[in-house]
Amino acid sequence: MRYRTGHHYAPWAVVVSVYTTLAAVATWPLVLRLTSVVPHDVGDPLLSTWILWWNAHAMPLTARWWDAPMFSPSSGVLALSEHLLGLSLIATPMQWLGVEPITAYNTLFLVSFPLCAIAAHALAHDITGRHDAATVAGLAYGFTPYRVSQISHVQMLWVFWTPLALLALHRYAREGGRRWLIVFAAMWIGQALSNTYFLIFLPLLLALWIAWFLTSGGRMMRVGVVAAVWACATLPLAPIIARYYHVTQRFAFERTYGEIRSFSANVGALLSPPPLAVASLFLPSNGNPEQQLFPGFAILALVIVAAGCAMWRARREPARRSRLRPALWVVAAAALAVAATAPVVAPWRINIGGMTILSVTSVMKPLTVALWCGVFAIAMTATAASAWAERSAFAFYGVAAAVMYAFSFGPEPTLGGVPFWYRPPYAWLLEVPGFSSVRVPARFAMLAVLCLAVAAAIAFARLSALVPRRAARALAVLVLAIAVADGWIRALPLLDLPRPVAALDVPRDAAVVELPAGTVAGDTAAMYRSMYHGHALVNGYSGFEPVHYTILREALEAGDADALDPIAAGRALVILDDGGRRIGMRPTKAVAPIWRGVALRIHAAAVSSGTIDPAALADGDRRSYWDSGAPQCGTESMTIDLGAAHRVDAIVMSLGTRLHDYPRSMVIEASDDLRAWNAVWSGRTASRAVAGALEDPAMIPLRFELAPVRARWLRLRQIGADARAHWSVAELKVHGE
Repeated sequence: MRYRTGHHYAPWAVVVSVYTTLAAVATWPLVLRLTSVVPHDVGDPLLSTWILWWNAHAMPLTARWWDAPMFSPSSGVLALSEHLLGLSLIATPMQWLGVEPITAYNTLFLVSFPLCAIAAHALAHDITGRHDAATVAGLAYGFTPYRVSQISHVQMLWVFWTPLALLALHRYAREGGRRWLIVFAAMWIGQALSNTYFLIFLPLLLALWIAWFLTSGGRMMRVGVVAAVWACATLPLAPIIARYYHVTQRFAFERTYGEIRSFSANVGALLSPPPLAVASLFLPSNGNPEQQLFPGFAILALVIVAAGCAMWRARREPARRSRLRPALWVVAAAALAVAATAPVVAPWRINIGGMTILSVTSVMKPLTVALWCGVFAIAMTATAASAWAERSAFAFYGVAAAVMYAFSFGPEPTLGGVPFWYRPPYAWLLEVPGFSSVRVPARFAMLAVLCLAVAAAIAFARLSALVPRRAARALAVLVLAIAVADGWIRALPLLDLPRPVAALDVPRDAAVVELPAGTVAGDTAAMYRSMYHGHALVNGYSGFEPVHYTILREALEAGDADALDPIAAGRALVILDDGGRRIGMRPTKAVAPIWRGVALRIHAAAVSSGTIDPAALADGDRRSYWDSGAPQCGTESMTIDLGAAHRVDAIVMSLGTRLHDYPRSMVIEASDDLRAWNAVWSGRTASRAVAGALEDPAMIPLRFELAPVRARWLRLRQIGADARAHWSVAELKVHGE
């Protein structure tokens, strides 16, 4: 559908003014306190402020830029979070001109609302040719309740590039022309540099758009052109993608299936608004922001009514499709009946000749059969056939919204806490490189909201054309009023900034740690202060947490201050309290040499609970390990038989994936006859665990250098206690003569 209008700039000036004013009023009084507060919370907003500050003080993509000064002394730590380079296109020049980092952040936060609204408005206006309908899309996307649920993630708010990329594709499909391809490439790069989630998620929506709009009417040549331009535009992103992959591999980071599932939305989340939204006065709000997907009353009502009208107009079906559709509905009904009886009579199966023909163990598989049968049956309706033949924009954006929401449900969709979809689309995506490292599938909902907003604009244009002019005006006022109310922020929390710290009178290469470490508010406050004192920071906060920092904070919580020794290796360490006041300083520690002697063969090994296969302690697999089977109580031991007396210089015990399970305190003893034992090392081990995590985050080797001793048997006795952590060993090596 296309309605061309002339180039009138006055309406655009009006809508820009309206969206900008609405953003300022909805977030009031932030516009008056840009330099002194942080909106919503002090977690991700301060992290983003710090990243934007670092982007303005280090050349992007250089080694120094990747080695950002947090989680010191680890390297490459900027790749543990979003890099926000797309946002820095504005934030960096602002800071070069003397603007404070928090002011730059708050400015980006504020302008994200009108920018997204204007971009969605432009896309909807290009499709409908009407500013009133486009305003529906602008309000629904720029001020959607879902944005409010993501209000602390500025990268999730900075998504105006996506509707502009779709606008460029629509123009190219209709008019051709190199300039629209250039605009599309620029918008794709801008979005990919602003939000890593959209770097991975957006291609799915773009691929659907290409399949719908460019695969008919002799346009297949344009499919190749768009694909080629898209591929070329992605090439500049390759160094960033490669660095993220390298750092992820080095730190051995991975998202577990359970973690991905827990950050997926459930179907009920579609009716769960954020507490700050007006809709929370009428609908229950889930406490988890990733479960607050409610898109707004206005766009839901418009899309549902318009879809119903379209189905009514095209209710006659082609005769050639009439036979299969009823069969699909019959199968769907039968599957629903089986699902209804499954909780009562399952499990059951039908066997013929020793072969299982049908089995039911839960409601998931029969519900999946019913779901897919329903989808295919609807796809065969006259409405769907007409929409496909016409390449209907309304049908595309409606269907695309449903697909994006389906992806947001993750690999195991649930309704009321009950899984109902076996191997859903997101489960297929987990086989695609990149998706297995994504923690929050629920963020597909932002793309769904954009699609719904555009579909709502088209629906409004269609519905208002069916009623008299006066009624159309009343409809416009009603719909726009509801859309404004949908996205209204009831009261945006504005928090005071952490107290800054002036330059510290310590060596320039000294590192700083703020205690206690490991709390979100404490670590982000420390990062905020580090922008002013300028020293490398031991604290940090990111999407991934380095292994050494996890071990360090747990050791400090247990009172083992020696865990700071590896951090102070080769430089001084300044200790501040949680208010930024200096409370101590640890002198420079000598860098301990890493023992590289010959590995001796372990002939046999026994633990306090029995014997173990020594080969399992030397298989090189970080995921295989011996486990004490219970929390550390101080009586665990492991005895090693070297087969003959050897000079022993060091023992290396690796934790692998069991980073929490290092022995809290240990005694190493040596013997020649299993009767007389001599202690050759004793002490707490957290410092060695931290050092091992810094050296090799994947294996986490704990190195115990011994005064050379001659022995055949070695005994490792765990004498500490921990109410939660077991004692685990993934790899064990003895070095000596």
